Amino acid sequence: MVMRINSFMTGLGAIVLAALLAACSAQYDAMDEPAGAPPEPAVEAPEPAPIDQEPAPPPPPAPAPVQVQPEPPRAAAPGSSPNPGRPVRPGRDQPDPVR
Repeated sequence: MVMRINSFMTGLGAIVLAALLAACSAQYDAMDEPAGAPPEPAVEAPEPAPIDQEPAPPPPPAPAPVQVQPEPPRAAAPGSSPNPGRPVRPGRDQPDPVR
């Protein structure tokens, strides 16, 4: 006989598991404190010592950006290709067409 677990059983199992976890957690927390012990006093953080140093001077201002002038286009030398990396064949004025 095969028994299927439906959503009701899943929900019920989750509730039982949560209750068991809460009970165990409370019991575990109670084990840390002996019965009738006074609560521990709160520990206060000590005040930081005053600093006798002067504040650091502000950093110097950043230098102004340098304006870069674009280079004017250069005239191609005779016999050179208008497309760098592609040589001009002798006897032709135009470079090879792109294939």
